[in-house]
Amino acid sequence: PSLAPAVALAARLERAGDNAGAAQALAFASQLRKLPADEWALARLAARELQEAGSTGLAREVWENLLATPELPIELRTAWMEEAR
Repeated sequence: PSLAPAVALAARLERAGDNAGAAQALAFASQLRKLPADEWALARLAARELQEAGSTGLAREVWENLLATPELPIELRTAWMEEAR
């Protein structure tokens, strides 16, 4: 699975009213423990989509994994911590 197409699919499903499908498309994101820098923004979008789809537990796991990334700049960590609440 890849985050980019999963985020796009989830957004499309959510717009169509299929919140369960949107959450299912992104469920694997909660298992990604190490995120390369080019996927940080995608992980953020995945967490937000999961929140909007009502899957707060999965969203929390994505946020935790993202915010635990040691290389994540403090500016992003600070801004995204606010979103994760």
